[in-house]
Amino acid sequence: VFDFTIAAVVRLARALTAVHEAPGEAWTLERLAGIAAMSRSRFAAAFRAAVGTTPGDYIADLRIALAQAALREGRPLTRIAAELGYAHPTALTRAFSARAGMPPGRWRRALAGGRD
Repeated sequence: VFDFTIAAVVRLARALTAVHEAPGEAWTLERLAGIAAMSRSRFAAAFRAAVGTTPGDYIADLRIALAQAALREGRPLTRIAAELGYAHPTALTRAFSARAGMPPGRWRRALAGGRD
């Protein structure tokens, strides 16, 4: 059990805000902990206790949710990948498939009611 103080919550909020403001940045545990003014181990423990997942998984899930929103808008995968910090669209496709259970193209077709 993590003992939360108001200061710890505020520090975690700073890191979460930074991630949401720039989800495509190359976020590392060290960088996030620095924003939160915590050690890496304390930040990781506090984050997991507060959010229920690791910082890496949280960021990956956020990026996929943002990719899904962009796909709903009809935006091209190459642009989405670049905006979300993926070096290449295939990297986004692999991450998307792992998290959403299908590649982005199939997901978009399923959303539109199409078939494979």
